[in-house]
Amino acid sequence: MNNLEEITTLELEAELIARGAELPPVPVHIVYPEPTEEPSDFFEYDLSEARDYVRLIEISKGDFIIASTDGTLTGISFRLGLKRDAGGDVRRTWYLDQTNEIRRPFRHVFLKNNVQAGKKLRLQVGHEAIAEAVSQVISAEFKNKVSAIVASTTALLLANQEYTSSAFGLEDGARIIGSCLADQDGVVYVEQRNDGANWDVQSSFGYSAGALLGFSAEVVANEGRIRFVNGAVNQGTFRLYSRLRRV
Repeated sequence: MNNLEEITTLELEAELIARGAELPPVPVHIVYPEPTEEPSDFFEYDLSEARDYVRLIEISKGDFIIASTDGTLTGISFRLGLKRDAGGDVRRTWYLDQTNEIRRPFRHVFLKNNVQAGKKLRLQVGHEAIAEAVSQVISAEFKNKVSAIVASTTALLLANQEYTSSAFGLEDGARIIGSCLADQDGVVYVEQRNDGANWDVQSSFGYSAGALLGFSAEVVANEGRIRFVNGAVNQGTFRLYSRLRRV
């Protein structure tokens, strides 16, 4: 009479392996979950009529926008925000001739454009969590962690005239950065305050006509502004832009 002993499957497999037996391969099935939504949506807008930060009601929310056109991105800008009043906030302005990819969460999109008869603006509005898995496109804004433009001007200054920006918040910034180009000498000032009244912190950058200047100052207060004092000759060219570099 044979004595039979019950053993588990794992014990049997271990014994067979110890005796040099080859076990059949175990099939492995990888199941990828079906996405609950498309990684991005596409919209198209006619540029034949001018807009002045008109809310695009078709766009409900997103995490990034990539813009393209069969015309020119010069003269086209966005204001993005989580609230409906974002369209009136100059600090939330993105100029598409400087960057056509914007990565930040938003619920409302406001479009400004000049007239480009017969041309179209095309927008890819995406959802970051899904899009990261299907796209390797990462914008300069995302990699460098810089904000939208907080101060800018291209208005020409007369001899010894001064430009002063509006105050902008520094809560999300680690540094105030920017660029300047002019055809006359001058001085760029980056100023900060804590009490809403006194600009107690100042960084200055001497500017030589025609220089390609980039400037940077550490954030040490809760509000900032940019000033430029022109030299003794009227300007013929002037471009000044400033952003915040986030932590």
